[in-house]
Amino acid sequence: MNFIRIDHNLITTLIECWSPETNTFHLLIGEMTVTLQDIAVILGVRIDGDLLISCILVREGYR
Repeated sequence: MNFIRIDHNLITTLIECWSPETNTFHLLIGEMTVTLQDIAVILGVRIDGDLLISCILVREGYR
C-alpha cells in the first residue's frame, strides 16, 4: 500500500457519527454502511482470488 494521508478532523467526525449497535454511520443525509467493496476501492486491494495469509512471529523479550 502506498502512503495514505490521514485527515484527523474527518476521522474524529466519523467516530462521533458511528453507531456500534447497527454498524453504520448516522449522517445528516441518512445512514451509511461501509462494505467490503468500499474498502477494496479505497485501499486498492482485491477482494476475490487467492487468499493473502500472513504470520507474525513474536519472540519473548523482543522489542
